[in-house]
Amino acid sequence: MKRIKQCKDCKNEISESMHTCSHCGSTDFHDIEQIEHFNTKLEIKDWKVVAIIFLVVVISVKFITNKTIEKQREYREVKQNNIIEPKKEHKSRRIEDNNVHAAWAYIQIYVESQLKSPNTADFRFGGYRDVTYLGNGLYSFNSYVDSENSFGAKIRTYFSGTIQEVPGGWAIQTFQFK
Repeated sequence: MKRIKQCKDCKNEISESMHTCSHCGSTDFHDIEQIEHFNTKLEIKDWKVVAIIFLVVVISVKFITNKTIEKQREYREVKQNNIIEPKKEHKSRRIEDNNVHAAWAYIQIYVESQLKSPNTADFRFGGYRDVTYLGNGLYSFNSYVDSENSFGAKIRTYFSGTIQEVPGGWAIQTFQFK
């Protein structure tokens, strides 16, 4: 069986018995079998990498989509009735107790539900300090959020209002963007 070589310069195939390329006159050659073996190995490795990347992308998209759907459902519920219910049962506690941190968490949920692009919301660090306990489960708040508008520009929006702790959740009493 005749072996075939490939010219390194012009990439044409020539017989192994030839010492110079009949196309370009070069004396530099590759062994075709080695090239094919090398290409086959690369292709197998490439497919493994592509398959792994594909799986990571599919899993990521599914995870992000599920989170987004959950958030949208939550925002719709908040917009409809202005009541934010806790996700987990909390230890029983009197409503009259000061609970500034929980109030701030629910205020953030409500504000996100009012934004054009809620996933981009970036609240003030330590924003719970902007919440004031007024007594009887009523809290006032005055803070800001940085988020993207419809055009993708990051803007700072100030907001204020009051939130009331009610049995089974929280209810926004007053709210306004400034």
